[in-house]
Amino acid sequence: DLEQIKADLIIDSTGIDAVLRTQLPKSYKMDFNLRRGELFHTYRGYFNKNSSNQSMGSYYKVILGYQNKRGIAWVNTSNEYADVLIGCIDPFKKDEIESLLDDLRSKFPEIGKKLIRGGQIAPIPIRRTAPLLVGANFALIGDAAWMTKPVTGSGISNSMIAGKILADITIKSF
Repeated sequence: DLEQIKADLIIDSTGIDAVLRTQLPKSYKMDFNLRRGELFHTYRGYFNKNSSNQSMGSYYKVILGYQNKRGIAWVNTSNEYADVLIGCIDPFKKDEIESLLDDLRSKFPEIGKKLIRGGQIAPIPIRRTAPLLVGANFALIGDAAWMTKPVTGSGISNSMIAGKILADITIKSF
């Protein structure tokens, strides 16, 4: 159950699904949704690093169109762990990640089996920022407004800058 509250300003920073934005009246004109090709499904995991006779040393490999998917994969072994990313514009099928990881391990034996951290699938918006960010007493910020840099998949710096601008304007208006 949702509790109704009154506020001078509501900021939706609830992530890519923009939970608050989706509950706005149509008059706000913020009923936009991501379409295929505007969302990137990513798996990111940090694994222990194997050392073997076949070791390629430290490297950072990026594979475009990995396994004929519209996306990328990378393996980075330049740290004390193996950083693995697999991403594509279509959702992963059930149990597909394990198969893709096994295939990567066959090509890059440094990727160990022990997951150190990560290991989840997360969506990243890969389109321009939402066309409308503010309405009457309402603002979108971060992934709720699709504030990522599609080339890197990171948006924290853009979101923090936008948050500061929003805070400065809000403070000046009161």
